[in-house]
Amino acid sequence: MQAGSGGGPGKIQSGINVTPLVDVTLVLLIVYMVMTSMIRQGISVEVPIAAHATNRSTGDQDKLTTVAINQDKAIFLNMKPMADVAQLERELMLAYRGHEGQPVILKGARNLDYGDILSLMNACRQIGVAEVELMAKKADSEG
Repeated sequence: MQAGSGGGPGKIQSGINVTPLVDVTLVLLIVYMVMTSMIRQGISVEVPIAAHATNRSTGDQDKLTTVAINQDKAIFLNMKPMADVAQLERELMLAYRGHEGQPVILKGARNLDYGDILSLMNACRQIGVAEVELMAKKADSEG
């Protein structure tokens, strides 16, 4: 008789059943894939539409610091909610360290007042950001 052949009743199997391990691994992989796609989308803001907006590759966008303000005037820095502009300045100073010379992306809802966007731009300039880029949605070429 061979050991671990699973012969008769009451015999102990010495082999490892890998089916549950593979199942758990596949579920974790699917969860990881779904979460990374959700993280890339960021804060949902209905940005203005511009005819001459340029596309930036998603690889570049992931490396850049992003400041967002939604239609409810809630401020976010890299998807982290900020209480006010003062907290944004403090957190932005830390987040921008090591990224000097790179632009900060400003993502603002299209129904906001000009002053709301300008206050965020001033916060960026206050800590020494040289370039602030405004995010816009490219208009369809179809008339």
